[in-house]
Amino acid sequence: MLWQYIMASSPFTNSLCLDVEIETTDTQQTHRVTTLLDSRATGLFLDLEFIKHHSLTMQPLPKPIPVFNINGMPNEAGAISSIVNLVLYYQNHIEHAIFTITSLGRQDMILGLHGSASTTPDWTGPRAK
Repeated sequence: MLWQYIMASSPFTNSLCLDVEIETTDTQQTHRVTTLLDSRATGLFLDLEFIKHHSLTMQPLPKPIPVFNINGMPNEAGAISSIVNLVLYYQNHIEHAIFTITSLGRQDMILGLHGSASTTPDWTGPRAK
């Protein structure tokens, strides 16, 4: 069980943004979203305002999970207390994923490389494959 998350909501010089599609598991709504692929983050995050804007169904967690920024300071948005179940589509890849919900500032979605063990992009070129 994960005891805490680490995240950064700002792109850095080596960051990569991807256009993905998500589908809700309860209503099968689909949405396109630009996501920040962040090797420093330890989870899958979706912005609270994005959730509200698209009326996605949140599920409460039994116990909040603390969130820390890359610099070790607690995230100002506070602990994560809700999740959303989604299907994530990127090119030929399809994956069921549970995203934690928090305020991400300028980002709608962050995919931490530690958040999805089965997602390993091909970094051999300027674009992930």
